[in-house]
Amino acid sequence: MLPMESTPFSICNHAIRQDEAGRYCLNDLHKSAGGQNRHRPSLWLKNQRTRKLVGAINRAEAAKAGNPALGQNQGLTSEASETGFSVTEKINDLAPVNIVKGFDGDQGTYVCKELVYAYAMWVNPDFELLVIRTFDAVVQAQLKAKDAKYDRLYDKYNRDDLDRVCDSMIMQQQIRSLESEVQELRSDLNALRVDRDAYHHCLVACEHEMGEQKQEIADLRLDLSIWKPKSLQ
Repeated sequence: MLPMESTPFSICNHAIRQDEAGRYCLNDLHKSAGGQNRHRPSLWLKNQRTRKLVGAINRAEAAKAGNPALGQNQGLTSEASETGFSVTEKINDLAPVNIVKGFDGDQGTYVCKELVYAYAMWVNPDFELLVIRTFDAVVQAQLKAKDAKYDRLYDKYNRDDLDRVCDSMIMQQQIRSLESEVQELRSDLNALRVDRDAYHHCLVACEHEMGEQKQEIADLRLDLSIWKPKSLQ
């Protein structure tokens, strides 16, 4: 029983209004059908078949809501109003028929999609076919709009994902480059350590050799001082 999304559309150049719940104005449909008195919505609402259809819709919605008893004896009742419809009892906060009174331009009888089809069938087969095709066109337009919206979102997310993948690949390449540089630096550092150790060993050896030479010189000086002639002392 739920209506289509509220989308402005017209039939035979007559705009079909919708109420806040998305129900469709029978008065506008009556104008689209030619506006003949015998097709007035009030006459159709009093039709016994219409009453039974409204009751069936209420029972179906009540069953869907998990409370079948709620839909019993709801729908068109002779004592409810001049149209014979009870507008006070609702299922899922949405009655099949909503009668709006007043002088603000929104007054009229608004019904769910199933009742729109039933009213069009009651008028004549040509109008029924026109209504069905119009509603199908509106639904298709809504689906295409949704598909286009989803495609845009899909493309956007795909682009975002692609950007993230590209950024990740660039970062991975940079990481590999840094790892290579770090490896080269480690190799250079190890080479410097080897050179340092070699220099240290060489320095120790030189110091040792210099120490031996100093000792040898000291021994020679001592020997010279012992064997030096007294005349030269």
